[in-house]
Amino acid sequence: MTHDRITPGSTHPNRPLPSSEVFVTADSVLMEHAPGIVQAAEDGITDVTSMMHSPIRVRIIGSRWADGEYGSTQWFTERAGITDPSGTHSGKLLYDVIHRDLASDPALQESPHVGYMLLGQDLTAIGPDGKPMNFIFGATDKEIGQSVQSIARFLEAGLDSAQLATVTRHIARHEFGHLIGLDGGSIRSQDSRGGIYQGHCVNTCTMRQVSSVPEAVDLAESLKDAPHAGFCDDCTSVIVAA
Repeated sequence: MTHDRITPGSTHPNRPLPSSEVFVTADSVLMEHAPGIVQAAEDGITDVTSMMHSPIRVRIIGSRWADGEYGSTQWFTERAGITDPSGTHSGKLLYDVIHRDLASDPALQESPHVGYMLLGQDLTAIGPDGKPMNFIFGATDKEIGQSVQSIARFLEAGLDSAQLATVTRHIARHEFGHLIGLDGGSIRSQDSRGGIYQGHCVNTCTMRQVSSVPEAVDLAESLKDAPHAGFCDDCTSVIVAA
């Protein structure tokens, strides 16, 4: 059986996702001590998939799903830890390494599927200058159908459980929106500021880019009870066509 893989430059309404199911994974600490937050991420993804013309199932599979390499969140995160003599990025995970390993996962090659990884450790990525950025809340590669989200900054900010669940759900909606094709090629109301805002929506919308914890919390709170999971009409029209 052949699979229609997600490819660069294409958007979801033009072809199906490579799976009828989304597998949600989380690190063992979150699974054990904050299952409600993992559930909030699943709920955020479900908010999006339920809007789609052909909704797909969302399922939490935990922190370990197979033995050995590529079989647990711990395997991925242990390889992605940054060694930084200056201490600036010590303890952070480098998304670029996680992404590389996700892309080379034999299981993903043999049976393409959609995955969402939730982490409690701080996450960063290599910026345009070739150096690690301060942090990122999440990242998505629709080519391989995989998203990674970190809630470390929100944990450090001391949000109460309700706020933490709300912002986790919001970021999950945002990243999954990217995964199904909401990006620079399909978002109609583009943010013109460039940089990290490129490929995001300028409206008060789930696809609006945020760059700080207060900004993320404020946007999440303002959209949590909004129709269409907080997506503006333009972005909603892309999702419902999927």
